[in-house]
Amino acid sequence: MGVVHQGAPGRSWTVEETHPYMLFLQRWWLTGQAVWRGYSVLSLDTDLHLSTNPLAMLRAPPYSTFDALMQLDSAWAVQGDSEGQVPTDERGQHVNVVPCRRRLLAPSAAVDAHGCACGAVPAPLLNTGFVYVRAAAAAGATSLPQLIFNRSVAKIMHRLARPPNHDAKGAVDPHAVWAQDVVNEVASEMASLHPGVSAAGRRCHKRDSACSPRPLSAQDARDAKRRWWLPRLPHSVWLAAPPAAPPRRMPGGL
Repeated sequence: MGVVHQGAPGRSWTVEETHPYMLFLQRWWLTGQAVWRGYSVLSLDTDLHLSTNPLAMLRAPPYSTFDALMQLDSAWAVQGDSEGQVPTDERGQHVNVVPCRRRLLAPSAAVDAHGCACGAVPAPLLNTGFVYVRAAAAAGATSLPQLIFNRSVAKIMHRLARPPNHDAKGAVDPHAVWAQDVVNEVASEMASLHPGVSAAGRRCHKRDSACSPRPLSAQDARDAKRRWWLPRLPHSVWLAAPPAAPPRRMPGGL
């Protein structure tokens, strides 16, 4: 890849041809190209353990209604009686709890398929160790999931051709060309609240550092710095989900 050859501008980002960042860049280029050509893509990190057949799960409800699925580096929001957070492990992971507003969205087939929308919540932290993207409706058609990966690749290539970012201490900060961070960046840029959400539902969750009007706690400020890609928003744009059903046990698991 010429942009990171010896003497090329990409080298100033501390990235070279065999750097892991280049592997992930090619991984998402391949995903975008394959989906555009009519193929579905399941992309897994090599350290991922599968205890069941993922394709069987992805082809059955509730996952079958989604065109793209990823795992999370953060917990997801669930329905509760009051807004807050519940810790899930000793590392500080948490579940956002929001009150379920069953009339938040007008009845529709899409809402019925995905379940109750339980309120606007902070953006999740996406992990690209498990990625499934369904083929475009027709070969050669552009889908929204495909755009996530195409735009991520385009951003990284553009940045590698210009001088690198530096942190407060003057060291090169390569996060802006790290594919997982850039996928989060693009997903945040593309995310918008469902048009059926009422004016009352267009609010800023108190833990959403992308739109919080109040000073952030020390922990939330650190989280906002880690998620450098978060845009400034007038309200939260991600919707919570109802409590997860018990996992289905699939025969012949992998």
